[in-house]
Amino acid sequence: MVSEEKMDIENLDMEWKESWSDKCLKTIAAFYNTKGGRMIIGRRDNGEYIGIQDVKATTKSISDSIRNKLHLISETHAVSIEGKDCIIVDVPKGDEIVDYDGRFYFRVGNTTQQLEGNPLKKILLDELRMQWLDQPRKIDPRSLSEDAFRFFLKRGKEAGRIPETIPEDDMMTALESMGLLNDGDLSLTAVLLFADDPKRYQYGAYLKIGLFDDRGILLRDDILDRIPLVRLPESACACSATSTSSRRTGTTPARHQGH
Repeated sequence: MVSEEKMDIENLDMEWKESWSDKCLKTIAAFYNTKGGRMIIGRRDNGEYIGIQDVKATTKSISDSIRNKLHLISETHAVSIEGKDCIIVDVPKGDEIVDYDGRFYFRVGNTTQQLEGNPLKKILLDELRMQWLDQPRKIDPRSLSEDAFRFFLKRGKEAGRIPETIPEDDMMTALESMGLLNDGDLSLTAVLLFADDPKRYQYGAYLKIGLFDDRGILLRDDILDRIPLVRLPESACACSATSTSSRRTGTTPARHQGH
Protein backbone atom coordinates (compact mmCIF):
# COMPACT_ATOMS: atom_id res chain seq x y z
CA MET A 1 0.00 0.00 0.00
CA VAL A 2 0.99 3.67 -0.36
CA SER A 3 3.40 5.13 2.19
CA GLU A 4 2.79 8.51 3.80
CA GLU A 5 5.95 9.86 2.15
CA LYS A 6 4.41 9.32 -1.30
CA MET A 7 1.19 11.24 -0.59
CA ASP A 8 2.67 14.46 -2.04
CA ILE A 9 3.19 12.96 -5.49
CA GLU A 10 0.63 11.66 -7.97
CA ASN A 11 2.13 8.49 -9.37
CA LEU A 12 1.41 4.87 -10.20
CA ASP A 13 -0.38 4.25 -6.91
CA MET A 14 -1.53 7.73 -5.86
CA GLU A 15 -4.29 9.95 -7.29
CA TRP A 16 -5.99 13.14 -6.03
CA LYS A 17 -9.52 14.32 -6.84
CA GLU A 18 -11.30 17.52 -5.85
CA SER A 19 -14.60 15.65 -5.59
CA TRP A 20 -16.06 12.21 -6.15
CA SER A 21 -17.95 11.11 -9.25
CA ASP A 22 -18.50 7.75 -10.91
CA LYS A 23 -15.65 8.60 -13.28
CA CYS A 24 -13.34 7.97 -10.32
CA LEU A 25 -14.27 4.29 -10.54
CA LYS A 26 -12.00 4.03 -13.58
CA THR A 27 -9.01 4.85 -11.39
CA ILE A 28 -10.22 2.57 -8.58
CA ALA A 29 -10.45 -0.31 -11.08
CA ALA A 30 -7.03 0.65 -12.50
CA PHE A 31 -5.43 0.53 -9.04
CA TYR A 32 -6.96 -2.89 -8.42
CA ASN A 33 -5.79 -4.17 -11.82
CA THR A 34 -2.24 -2.85 -11.45
CA LYS A 35 -0.51 -2.72 -8.05
CA GLY A 36 -3.14 -1.25 -5.74
CA GLY A 37 -3.18 2.40 -4.72
CA ARG A 38 -4.70 5.27 -2.82
CA MET A 39 -7.11 7.99 -3.91
CA ILE A 40 -7.52 11.19 -1.89
CA ILE A 41 -10.84 12.98 -2.35
CA GLY A 42 -10.81 16.68 -1.49
CA ARG A 43 -7.44 17.67 -2.94
CA ARG A 44 -6.73 19.72 -6.05
CA ASP A 45 -4.24 18.82 -8.76
CA ASN A 46 -1.85 21.45 -7.37
CA GLY A 47 -1.78 19.60 -4.04
CA GLU A 48 -4.01 22.01 -2.10
CA TYR A 49 -6.38 20.34 0.32
CA ILE A 50 -9.87 21.83 -0.03
CA GLY A 51 -11.95 19.15 1.73
CA ILE A 52 -15.45 18.04 0.85
CA GLN A 53 -18.95 18.71 2.11
CA ASP A 54 -20.95 16.13 4.08
CA VAL A 55 -18.01 13.78 4.52
CA LYS A 56 -20.05 11.05 6.24
CA ALA A 57 -22.63 10.70 3.44
CA THR A 58 -19.95 10.97 0.73
CA THR A 59 -17.85 8.24 2.35
CA LYS A 60 -20.84 5.89 2.35
CA SER A 61 -21.71 6.81 -1.23
CA ILE A 62 -18.16 6.01 -2.38
CA SER A 63 -18.13 2.65 -0.60
CA ASP A 64 -21.53 1.77 -2.07
CA SER A 65 -20.47 2.73 -5.60
CA ILE A 66 -17.28 0.65 -5.44
CA ARG A 67 -19.16 -2.35 -4.04
CA ASN A 68 -22.15 -2.17 -6.39
CA LYS A 69 -20.39 -1.26 -9.65
CA LEU A 70 -17.01 -2.95 -9.27
CA HIS A 71 -18.00 -5.66 -6.77
CA LEU A 72 -15.01 -4.73 -4.60
CA ILE A 73 -14.64 -4.01 -0.93
CA SER A 74 -12.38 -0.99 -0.40
CA GLU A 75 -10.98 0.63 2.71
CA THR A 76 -12.71 4.01 2.57
CA HIS A 77 -12.44 6.42 5.48
CA ALA A 78 -12.62 10.11 6.33
CA VAL A 79 -9.55 11.97 7.59
CA SER A 80 -8.68 15.53 8.51
CA ILE A 81 -5.65 16.79 6.58
CA GLU A 82 -4.39 20.34 7.11
CA GLY A 83 -7.70 21.14 8.79
CA LYS A 84 -9.79 19.91 5.84
CA ASP A 85 -12.20 16.95 5.84
CA CYS A 86 -11.01 14.58 3.11
CA ILE A 87 -11.66 10.97 2.18
CA ILE A 88 -9.02 8.33 1.51
CA VAL A 89 -9.79 5.24 -0.56
CA ASP A 90 -7.21 2.48 -0.27
CA VAL A 91 -7.41 -0.17 -2.97
CA PRO A 92 -5.50 -3.48 -2.77
CA LYS A 93 -3.90 -5.21 -5.72
CA GLY A 94 -6.49 -7.60 -7.10
CA ASP A 95 -6.24 -11.31 -7.63
CA GLU A 96 -8.20 -11.00 -10.87
CA ILE A 97 -8.90 -8.27 -13.39
CA VAL A 98 -12.06 -6.22 -12.92
CA ASP A 99 -13.82 -4.03 -15.45
CA TYR A 100 -15.79 -0.83 -15.16
CA ASP A 101 -18.70 -0.46 -17.56
CA GLY A 102 -17.29 -3.27 -19.70
CA ARG A 103 -13.88 -1.61 -20.08
CA PHE A 104 -10.55 -2.46 -18.47
CA TYR A 105 -8.34 0.19 -16.91
CA PHE A 106 -4.72 0.14 -15.70
CA ARG A 107 -2.28 2.62 -14.22
CA VAL A 108 0.51 3.83 -16.48
CA GLY A 109 2.78 6.25 -14.63
CA ASN A 110 0.46 8.76 -12.95
CA THR A 111 -2.39 8.25 -15.42
CA THR A 112 -5.34 5.89 -15.76
CA GLN A 113 -5.59 4.34 -19.21
CA GLN A 114 -8.08 2.03 -20.84
CA LEU A 115 -6.54 -1.14 -22.16
CA GLU A 116 -8.08 -2.80 -25.20
CA GLY A 117 -7.26 -4.81 -28.26
CA ASN A 118 -4.10 -6.88 -28.33
CA PRO A 119 -2.57 -5.51 -25.09
CA LEU A 120 -5.69 -6.56 -23.17
CA LYS A 121 -5.72 -9.96 -24.82
CA LYS A 122 -2.08 -10.41 -23.88
CA ILE A 123 -2.80 -9.76 -20.20
CA LEU A 124 -5.80 -12.04 -20.13
CA LEU A 125 -4.07 -14.86 -21.97
CA ASP A 126 -0.45 -14.59 -20.85
CA GLU A 127 -0.80 -13.46 -17.24
CA LEU A 128 -4.16 -14.99 -16.31
CA ARG A 129 -3.84 -17.76 -18.88
CA MET A 130 -7.53 -17.55 -19.66
CA GLN A 131 -10.03 -15.66 -21.75
CA TRP A 132 -12.12 -12.92 -20.13
CA LEU A 133 -15.30 -15.01 -20.16
CA ASP A 134 -13.43 -17.95 -18.60
CA GLN A 135 -12.60 -16.01 -15.44
CA PRO A 136 -13.99 -17.79 -12.36
CA ARG A 137 -16.66 -16.17 -10.24
CA LYS A 138 -17.19 -17.26 -6.65
CA ILE A 139 -20.97 -17.22 -6.95
CA ASP A 140 -23.47 -19.62 -5.40
CA PRO A 141 -24.72 -21.92 -8.21
CA ARG A 142 -28.20 -21.57 -6.74
CA SER A 143 -28.24 -18.04 -8.17
CA LEU A 144 -28.47 -19.54 -11.67
CA SER A 145 -31.83 -20.16 -13.30
CA GLU A 146 -32.44 -23.86 -13.81
CA ASP A 147 -35.24 -23.00 -16.27
CA ALA A 148 -32.80 -20.98 -18.38
CA PHE A 149 -30.27 -23.80 -18.24
CA ARG A 150 -32.84 -26.42 -19.34
CA PHE A 151 -33.93 -24.09 -22.16
CA PHE A 152 -30.29 -23.85 -23.28
CA LEU A 153 -29.83 -27.62 -23.24
CA LYS A 154 -33.09 -28.25 -25.07
CA ARG A 155 -32.29 -25.80 -27.87
CA GLY A 156 -28.69 -27.01 -28.10
CA LYS A 157 -29.68 -30.66 -28.36
CA GLU A 158 -32.38 -29.88 -30.93
CA ALA A 159 -29.75 -28.11 -33.04
CA GLY A 160 -27.32 -30.99 -32.63
CA ARG A 161 -24.73 -28.78 -30.94
CA ILE A 162 -24.97 -30.36 -27.48
CA PRO A 163 -24.58 -34.13 -27.04
CA GLU A 164 -27.61 -36.01 -25.78
CA THR A 165 -25.41 -37.45 -23.02
CA ILE A 166 -25.21 -34.09 -21.23
CA PRO A 167 -27.48 -34.49 -18.14
CA GLU A 168 -30.41 -32.14 -17.64
CA ASP A 169 -31.09 -32.96 -13.99
CA ASP A 170 -27.59 -32.19 -12.68
CA MET A 171 -26.66 -28.65 -13.69
CA MET A 172 -23.17 -28.60 -12.10
CA THR A 173 -22.15 -31.86 -13.77
CA ALA A 174 -23.45 -30.54 -17.09
CA LEU A 175 -21.62 -27.22 -16.68
CA GLU A 176 -18.39 -29.04 -15.91
CA SER A 177 -18.75 -31.30 -18.94
CA MET A 178 -19.24 -28.22 -21.13
CA GLY A 179 -16.17 -26.46 -19.72
CA LEU A 180 -18.17 -23.81 -17.86
CA LEU A 181 -16.52 -24.42 -14.49
CA ASN A 182 -13.04 -23.21 -13.56
CA ASP A 183 -11.47 -25.05 -10.61
CA GLY A 184 -14.94 -25.75 -9.28
CA ASP A 185 -16.13 -22.13 -9.62
CA LEU A 186 -18.65 -20.90 -12.17
CA SER A 187 -17.10 -19.18 -15.16
CA LEU A 188 -18.29 -15.71 -16.12
CA THR A 189 -19.83 -17.29 -19.23
CA ALA A 190 -22.06 -19.53 -17.10
CA VAL A 191 -23.07 -16.65 -14.86
CA LEU A 192 -24.01 -14.33 -17.73
CA LEU A 193 -25.89 -17.02 -19.63
CA PHE A 194 -27.95 -18.37 -16.76
CA ALA A 195 -28.15 -15.84 -13.91
CA ASP A 196 -31.57 -14.22 -13.48
CA ASP A 197 -29.94 -10.78 -13.26
CA PRO A 198 -26.63 -10.90 -15.18
CA LYS A 199 -25.93 -7.18 -14.79
CA ARG A 200 -25.51 -7.81 -11.07
CA TYR A 201 -22.28 -9.61 -11.96
CA GLN A 202 -21.26 -7.74 -15.10
CA TYR A 203 -22.11 -4.06 -15.45
CA GLY A 204 -23.84 -3.38 -18.76
CA ALA A 205 -25.22 -6.92 -19.24
CA TYR A 206 -28.61 -5.80 -20.52
CA LEU A 207 -30.22 -4.69 -23.77
CA LYS A 208 -31.91 -1.44 -24.76
CA ILE A 209 -34.32 -1.35 -27.72
CA GLY A 210 -35.43 1.97 -29.18
CA LEU A 211 -38.57 2.79 -31.16
CA PHE A 212 -38.12 5.67 -33.65
CA ASP A 213 -40.55 7.48 -35.90
CA ASP A 214 -40.00 8.10 -39.62
CA ARG A 215 -37.95 11.21 -38.81
CA GLY A 216 -35.54 9.29 -36.59
CA ILE A 217 -36.92 10.75 -33.37
CA LEU A 218 -36.89 8.38 -30.40
CA LEU A 219 -40.46 7.69 -29.33
CA ARG A 220 -39.65 5.30 -26.50
CA ASP A 221 -37.11 2.75 -25.43
CA ASP A 222 -37.30 -0.56 -23.61
CA ILE A 223 -34.70 -1.94 -21.24
CA LEU A 224 -34.44 -5.69 -21.12
CA ASP A 225 -32.75 -6.62 -17.88
CA ARG A 226 -33.07 -9.25 -15.16
CA ILE A 227 -33.10 -11.84 -17.92
CA PRO A 228 -30.56 -14.64 -18.37
CA LEU A 229 -28.63 -13.78 -21.53
CA VAL A 230 -29.53 -17.13 -23.05
CA ARG A 231 -33.18 -15.96 -23.06
CA LEU A 232 -32.41 -12.46 -24.26
CA PRO A 233 -32.80 -13.01 -28.05
CA GLU A 234 -36.35 -14.30 -27.77
CA SER A 235 -37.21 -11.54 -25.28
CA ALA A 236 -35.80 -8.95 -27.68
CA CYS A 237 -37.89 -10.33 -30.56
CA ALA A 238 -41.02 -10.29 -28.42
CA CYS A 239 -40.31 -6.74 -27.26
CA SER A 240 -39.71 -5.54 -30.84
CA ALA A 241 -42.94 -7.14 -32.02
CA THR A 242 -44.86 -5.54 -29.15
CA SER A 243 -43.32 -2.12 -29.80
CA THR A 244 -44.12 -2.32 -33.53
CA SER A 245 -47.69 -3.33 -32.79
CA SER A 246 -48.02 -0.54 -30.24
CA ARG A 247 -46.79 2.01 -32.76
CA ARG A 248 -49.48 0.93 -35.20
CA THR A 249 -52.24 1.07 -32.60
CA GLY A 250 -50.92 4.11 -30.74
CA THR A 251 -50.64 2.33 -27.37
CA THR A 252 -47.64 2.30 -25.05
CA PRO A 253 -46.56 -1.07 -23.58
CA ALA A 254 -44.89 -1.35 -20.20
CA ARG A 255 -41.15 -1.53 -19.61
CA HIS A 256 -39.76 -5.04 -19.96
CA GLN A 257 -37.84 -6.57 -17.06
CA GLY A 258 -37.77 -10.22 -18.01
CA HIS A 259 -40.04 -13.11 -17.38
